[in-house]
Amino acid sequence: FASRVMNCRQPSRRRATAAAQQLQRVDHFVEVGDTNYAVLAEHGLVGSVLAGEPTRMRHHQVLRERLAASSLPVPSIVAGGTGTFPLHARRREPGLELSPGTCVFHDAGYAREFPEMRFEAAALILTRVISRPAPSLVTFDLGYKACASDPPAGSRLRFPAIPDAREVLQNEEHLVLETERAGHYRPGDVEMAIPTHICPTSALHSHAWVVAGGRVAKRWEVTARDRALTV
Repeated sequence: FASRVMNCRQPSRRRATAAAQQLQRVDHFVEVGDTNYAVLAEHGLVGSVLAGEPTRMRHHQVLRERLAASSLPVPSIVAGGTGTFPLHARRREPGLELSPGTCVFHDAGYAREFPEMRFEAAALILTRVISRPAPSLVTFDLGYKACASDPPAGSRLRFPAIPDAREVLQNEEHLVLETERAGHYRPGDVEMAIPTHICPTSALHSHAWVVAGGRVAKRWEVTARDRALTV
């Protein structure tokens, strides 16, 4: 059972209790706990969500006590996420399980939204120049087959070597950038781009090449790409 709610106010707690009672009567469902998860950067709520996390913790404790009073014990609470993990890591409660969020391929979004956490981007996409459609435009082979269409168009990628890059267009196969450096590029030139949101992008690639000390060191399989429902 999981209640992924933004604030766990009173009506939400009542709905969560009713849902747990209903699930208890359904065969093949086993309640193992509750989750405390906050939606952050993708909704532009980073500051307000982090500030409100202590209140959410208290509301979840009230929810846990209410469920226990209804003979619906909550043996565990899974709490945290990429941005809120440090807050929950300080908690000392029985049955608390920490969820670190994105812990492998950090992206440009985390570095921007949580500068105090010193995230270092760890996932880059290699892309090549396809054409120069106009003096200030460069087309790369970086459509949404290679980089997921999330967040909204215009803010999906960061190019470290092209700080003034502006995303003009992205379609299935191509990404068009506007930059004052367009004249420096020719078809076949290579650049690196950092996704803003790595999670949906990682599932578009079967593997990742690990670079250490400027050299390719390993090849990692991206198992999220081949996930399957087993129920």
